[in-house]
Amino acid sequence: VIAYSGAVAIEATGGPRTIIQLGRTDGKYADGQIPPSGMDKWDEDAPTAEGVMAAFQFSGLTAKDAVLMCGTLGALELASSKMAEAIASKVPCNPELEDCTDDEEGYYGLYSPVTIVSETKKEFGKNRGATAVNSNTGFDSARIAGLAGDAKFGNQFLVLAASGKSENALAQALMANAQTKKVVMEYGDARKSKDFAKDAEKLYVKMTELGRSNTSR
Repeated sequence: VIAYSGAVAIEATGGPRTIIQLGRTDGKYADGQIPPSGMDKWDEDAPTAEGVMAAFQFSGLTAKDAVLMCGTLGALELASSKMAEAIASKVPCNPELEDCTDDEEGYYGLYSPVTIVSETKKEFGKNRGATAVNSNTGFDSARIAGLAGDAKFGNQFLVLAASGKSENALAQALMANAQTKKVVMEYGDARKSKDFAKDAEKLYVKMTELGRSNTSR
């Protein structure tokens, strides 16, 4: 559910449509058990370069992965903030007009049908005992993302971080580490927004499948 919700959030803010797997059966921990997590090393209130890197390295991820995911989190935060402002300041339309829609019809709510993808597709392997779905938010995805205005999903967070003018603690942490700073400077180019979105999508799928088993039945 968390993996799917994240994929929907990315698309709903103007990012790419992401295919993720639901219902994994290869878990190593019984229900109720809490597996160890590298996130224990990440202080959300006061993130540090060391903490961020330790969290990602715990799962075998790289500095590039850390920057892509932090950039994704930053992008979602910027977009959601703008969307909240747009919703708060919305003016009710005239219901007699053809283009006037109710909140329940999906403009401010989220219509999210699940599109099934064959689990035998090459990128997912075979007989995984799960179903792959995409983050299809339906015909309203563009309208929902439109609420974010110029803050739609992209590399804006990293562009600001690369400029050295960001007051965001996470952006400052990324710039305080030589490895992550190098990647920030790479993606922190306003012309690299599409490249960032493409690579962020690949990383998101990769993270939802960490520790998977490729055994067949």
